[in-house]
Amino acid sequence: GCTDMDQPVVVPAIADAGADKSICQGSSGVQIGTTPVATPNVTYSWSLANGTPATALSGTNCAQPTASPAIATSYVLTMTVNRKNNSTCSSTDTVIVTPVTAPNGTLAFAGTDKTICRGTTTVLGGTNDPTFTYNWAPGQYLSNSIVSNPTFNPGTIPVNCSKVYQATATKNGCSFTDDVKVTVVNSGITYEGENKCGPLWIGQAGGSNCVGATYSWSVVNGTGTILQTANDSASAYLFTPSGTTTFRRTTTVNGIACSADVQVSACGTGPVCDFNIVTLSSQKCPKVFGPGGSF
Repeated sequence: GCTDMDQPVVVPAIADAGADKSICQGSSGVQIGTTPVATPNVTYSWSLANGTPATALSGTNCAQPTASPAIATSYVLTMTVNRKNNSTCSSTDTVIVTPVTAPNGTLAFAGTDKTICRGTTTVLGGTNDPTFTYNWAPGQYLSNSIVSNPTFNPGTIPVNCSKVYQATATKNGCSFTDDVKVTVVNSGITYEGENKCGPLWIGQAGGSNCVGATYSWSVVNGTGTILQTANDSASAYLFTPSGTTTFRRTTTVNGIACSADVQVSACGTGPVCDFNIVTLSSQKCPKVFGPGGSF
């Protein structure tokens, strides 16, 4: 006769709600549970730890629903197996879903954009939540790139227009990013802080400014006059009829005004005028131009 053999397949079925999860601020939810058992004889049911029906779930009768609670919530998974003898058995497991908000509850934790005068400093970051770890990139000109509120300090180094920093804050598996822009106003002018005799042109020095910078000139003290401006008023031709005049150029970017001064004196009353003597010819005196002629 013939012999027929069969090997039973045992499918373990035990509730597994998965590892505890964090739901990050701004996220639509987080998936809980684990991959369903490959058999139609298993059913799933989710409830709260106190036995009431589960809330803030995309579904309560599937293996892997999406949870979006507003507060830390414990969800209990009950897995029921229908046996061949029509009896059932059940097992349970619990997962905790914890909402994580950005530092101090704000997604704009890198703070507002900053504009400063060259040679000054400013503190970045709008919050100081010690429960997060932080990283700022790039780290150039920052006092510390792994704190919540680093100090931006480029010194007198020219900064090319604006510099953008990205801050990343991490906690319990959630990472948040935010950007902040820092603009350094370069108010530097030629002969800044010096006393020169004029008239002479004074212009931009030590690097350029962002597009949109505006310039204005004024007399701080003295009888001098601003004869002419050029380069959108970044440069000016300054004159003093007598004595010494202090002129000031004010550079404004994003509503922040920064200034630099220069003194211009009338030649003969202040510092000696700058000039060069150039020898155009090595001829001796008197210069003879031709027959019978001399100079």
